[in-house]
Amino acid sequence: MRRRPGPSPSKVKTASEFVIASLRAVDARLDQPGSDKAVIGALKGLGQLPFAAPSPAGWPDRADGWIGPDAVMERADYAATLARRLRGRVEPGGLMEASLGPLASPALSQAVARAASVDDAVALILASPEFQRR
Repeated sequence: MRRRPGPSPSKVKTASEFVIASLRAVDARLDQPGSDKAVIGALKGLGQLPFAAPSPAGWPDRADGWIGPDAVMERADYAATLARRLRGRVEPGGLMEASLGPLASPALSQAVARAASVDDAVALILASPEFQRR
């Protein structure tokens, strides 16, 4: 599915948007035993546990609330963990085309092509700056 040309996405996905987008992108099956706990664990690790907003105003709506140095590492760790759990069930080229399409940069395409394994390629796509924005 090709996206129409237009402005690049600029808002950073919240932790829950990132988890949901990544699970949708890899067509994850959430009907397996323990999958609900894995999703809640991922959200907790990324700092957005459901029903635990830091203030009555809710969750941050600015990039600095989601993309600090620690948060970037947590997102990369989550992407790597998800890729390992999928163990070859996702084809990186198809994932990149379906989830990013023309938004995938040449640098990302090159990094994915040079990845040491399929798991690494999938993790690179999910942790990429392009995937982090909406």
